[in-house]
Amino acid sequence: MTKNDQLKESIEDAAKAAVKDGKDIQNEVRDIVIDALAEHHLDHENVDRVVKAVLEGVTSGIGEDNKTLNKAIENTLDGLREGMLKAVEASRLAIEEAQGRADEFSEKDIKRAIDDLKGLEALFMQAAADFSKAGIAATRGTFEDLATHAERTGIAIGKSVSEALETMQGKVTSAKRPGLDDLTKVTLAGAVNIASIASGILAGIADSLNSEKPNSDTDGDEAGKKR
Repeated sequence: MTKNDQLKESIEDAAKAAVKDGKDIQNEVRDIVIDALAEHHLDHENVDRVVKAVLEGVTSGIGEDNKTLNKAIENTLDGLREGMLKAVEASRLAIEEAQGRADEFSEKDIKRAIDDLKGLEALFMQAAADFSKAGIAATRGTFEDLATHAERTGIAIGKSVSEALETMQGKVTSAKRPGLDDLTKVTLAGAVNIASIASGILAGIADSLNSEKPNSDTDGDEAGKKR
């Protein structure tokens, strides 16, 4: 089994588990997307692989009830949207970083990264369309609902991409960028490119989100003390 196959399988398993659990599908899917892209280069190929794996995993984890199906799909798409919006943010910051290090990155490198960023909306819409036509939604009469929600999600991603591109047309900011401490690790690994910088930034975003989550063990201990 190749690394890509292992990645696909692990994402599918995590997405399937999130849907079966059903407690917080949206945030679970968001975290699956962010974590997967943070561990690998944030480029067109990997984003496509992650989105499709999430949708396939969700398909295998959804129950038989149509009402449950609709809600699960909506929550999944919302989670994908949030994860993709974070990916857009990380990509923008990485491109700005590369623009500020012109001696290390060529115009070709930057153009490719911008093209990948521009393609995120179309990539998502294609993956959602393939899923809705061939997947579980098509067999249960929920195709139109899924298509409508997917379109809204795609529009949100496209808007975020447009805003990112507008920001990059201005002067490159020197403001603090989340996750840039991880650039040192990337450099030491000898794999510095814009996609890996974006992944490093996304890892910082993931750490920030994880730190905001309540600690169930701590909460349990505190509850026990109060008894």
